[in-house]
Amino acid sequence: MKRDSVNFILNLASFFIFFAILATASVMIWVLPHGEGQGLRFRGARGAGEVNELLGLSRHEWGDVHLWLGAAFVALMVIHIILHWSRVRHYVKSIFGGEAKRS
Repeated sequence: MKRDSVNFILNLASFFIFFAILATASVMIWVLPHGEGQGLRFRGARGAGEVNELLGLSRHEWGDVHLWLGAAFVALMVIHIILHWSRVRHYVKSIFGGEAKRS
């Protein structure tokens, strides 16, 4: 597989995982807030009609999904940095090497 294809797939996967992280965070903040009287209310105050699950998952299970998506995102970012390591090295050298030559 060509390097450009790998970069494209990596970037696309990172994009979708990032927005999945935002979605799970939104669910935990606004739909399934923790505690009584805490968090921002999308569904109103908690009480008799409180929402305990969304799509069959509790708040803690959504937290697990959020955690694993975060771990996948970090792994993709590590792969991204590895694939662009020569650019990173060049940039760091231009910053620190350039300042050393001017002194």
